[in-house]
Amino acid sequence: MSDQNFLFFLQDTFHAITTALEPTAPLYVFHASKTQREFQNAMEENGIEIISQLIWNKPSINHIGAAYKSKHEPFFYARMKGADIPWFKTTNTLRRSQ
Repeated sequence: MSDQNFLFFLQDTFHAITTALEPTAPLYVFHASKTQREFQNAMEENGIEIISQLIWNKPSINHIGAAYKSKHEPFFYARMKGADIPWFKTTNTLRRSQ
């Protein structure tokens, strides 16, 4: 896919998400580090506010056929701009990955 087609794809995808999403629903958007800026731009242009970027520390690596097997994967925690995401449970416990 060309770079321009990828940008159109992201724009169309996030537009569709915003039309179908409940206003208070959180979004978890996984992306490659290489395309972070493109994802962020497309999300923001479609009214999605990025709250934080997090890193998934995978317990194991199972990417069969991948040239590079990453143990860590970035993702955005996001919401519709200005929306309040309800918080259903609080905890003071941090879970450490092994």
